[in-house]
Amino acid sequence: MVRGGDEVPVMVSIAPGRLVDRSHVLFRAMMANGWTYPVLLQPLERRRCAEPRQVENAAAALRYLDETPVPVLAQPVRTPRP
Repeated sequence: MVRGGDEVPVMVSIAPGRLVDRSHVLFRAMMANGWTYPVLLQPLERRRCAEPRQVENAAAALRYLDETPVPVLAQPVRTPRP
């Protein structure tokens, strides 16, 4: 999406649930929007159990989703180029 000539990164919300379902949401969003690693993952609500984290690969993303059972927001660190 473009506003005023600036690219606005897409964000995706990942609901609590089974790791396989949560990872599919993340990986589908990455493929659909042209995201590459690193990706920023952060809890939707500030909680003691999770801090925002920049993940560098799929294994780190899976680990974060597994350790963070609350809703998570994912967004690219870099804006994808068309």
